[in-house]
Amino acid sequence: LDQCSYILNRNKPSIKRQVYAAIGGMKLDGDETANKAFSLLENAIKNKETSLAPVAIFRSCISLGMKNANLWECIFPLLDSLLSIQDPEIFYEASRAAWLNLSELPEKVTALIINSLHLAPTEYQGIQQNIDHLLCKLMKQESTAVMESLIESLLLSNDKLEITRFGSFTHQLLKENINVLNRILTKWFLSAEPKLCRAISDLMMGRGQQRLELKFDTNQLKENQHQAIFVVRKATGWLFTFPVTLASLVLSIYDKVPQGQKNEIEELLFDPLLLSYTGELRRYLKDCKNEGSEELQALIGRQFNRLDKYYEGLHIADEINELRAPSENANKYWQEFNNKLEQARDTGHKSAFEDLFTTHHLLYGNSSAYYVHGVDGAQHRSEMTMNTHSFSSELPRLNVIDPHGLDMILRTFRVTRFKDEINS
Repeated sequence: LDQCSYILNRNKPSIKRQVYAAIGGMKLDGDETANKAFSLLENAIKNKETSLAPVAIFRSCISLGMKNANLWECIFPLLDSLLSIQDPEIFYEASRAAWLNLSELPEKVTALIINSLHLAPTEYQGIQQNIDHLLCKLMKQESTAVMESLIESLLLSNDKLEITRFGSFTHQLLKENINVLNRILTKWFLSAEPKLCRAISDLMMGRGQQRLELKFDTNQLKENQHQAIFVVRKATGWLFTFPVTLASLVLSIYDKVPQGQKNEIEELLFDPLLLSYTGELRRYLKDCKNEGSEELQALIGRQFNRLDKYYEGLHIADEINELRAPSENANKYWQEFNNKLEQARDTGHKSAFEDLFTTHHLLYGNSSAYYVHGVDGAQHRSEMTMNTHSFSSELPRLNVIDPHGLDMILRTFRVTRFKDEINS
């Protein structure tokens, strides 16, 4: 350490960087040696030499604290000063330290790092991956309050950040921690914050989430009698394209609200949800009817009766020539709709892996023939039988019958806030 002090007082910046990095890796015998090593790092910050090696100083501070717990109180101001520089490399080291040493770091130091990460440039892949692992570790240790605070601050502070960028975290949330997801979505829908509500919708966009069943956390809906219908409207606005997930949320709260709100929830379940999705959603509701309570069975029975009467009315209207759209107009509509789908596909968001691999196009037919060059140089014809490939999705019926009305309803649900919140 004496030699380090001598070098720091006389040598070039490039040498000093190496010395600051070496201090954290030294073996420290006793408090006196540890305090001496700390004083070298403290002097670097007092003399404003952090610009020479901020990352090395930060890493050495963490290392000294891990080796001698008595130094954490002194190290805390140094870490705070370094994080205030908002250097991407320091944020990388900080997020890495919090992830790898979450159980060993003092709670005060962990809170300092986590509370600063919303300022981190998440477009850096290394920082993003560290935060992803940190979120997973917080959830695994059941530090859900800290985890929720971190992901919320990140989403609210970064306009372009999507929750799906944290792949490991979202996977654990969807596959292993549904109760945590239920609590988060209830909290975020209650907040009415568009960025947080959109994050819930983004979570559902993953493959295989179309039939994900969720529940509202009713413990958060006891402060105000109107909160239940409020979160149902929010869910309808943001999760309308996931009918089974939306229906599961609606049904989870139906038997816990007063009769007046039950009527409104029942109306929302029918229009716009059941009127738009009569395929997968109807099959899901049939399953719920077979397994649900008597009250739930009666609700679903009423929904199906209303839907049958609605279809009868459509068939009657179809027989009236004056109400039929000319075939030319219908063809033009679908042609324009297909053109818009093509444009959306061409200009839409590309996968992060798309540029890493060669693009292959699916062929249509019964078989594919190709030629293989043999050892003798001759071409040999080979034929490969083609397999079937299919994908299906259900287009909301109301998007065809009344697209503008449906869009207005969903937009209204998305932007609505509590009156008490607006007047406060």
